[in-house]
Amino acid sequence: MPCTQEGLEKTLVMVKHPISSIIYADTSCEFAVVVCPELMSPTNGRIELSSMVFGSTATYICDRGYNLNGSMSRVCMANEEWSGEDPLCQSKWNVSLHYVCVDSLKCMCLFIN
Repeated sequence: MPCTQEGLEKTLVMVKHPISSIIYADTSCEFAVVVCPELMSPTNGRIELSSMVFGSTATYICDRGYNLNGSMSRVCMANEEWSGEDPLCQSKWNVSLHYVCVDSLKCMCLFIN
């Protein structure tokens, strides 16, 4: 069996011989699991994911009233990075809120598209 597997990182093991005390490199294969870094939830949204190891999928979900701008999912790759870029949750309503006051007692709230 070859010493390569995608998603696993080969580690060289140094072994000290019990009788001669000579240190040598073990020829057997040992692998460490590849883990991707923690992802930050988008503002006005969340991430659903079961693990952060190679092959795991992170799914982005926006709160009610917000649309996802970007990819809905990212995958943990063998290079310990997530595929793609962080998506954003943007308001469905492209309006801004403005207050207009005639005097200190009479104000209006305007929604401007």
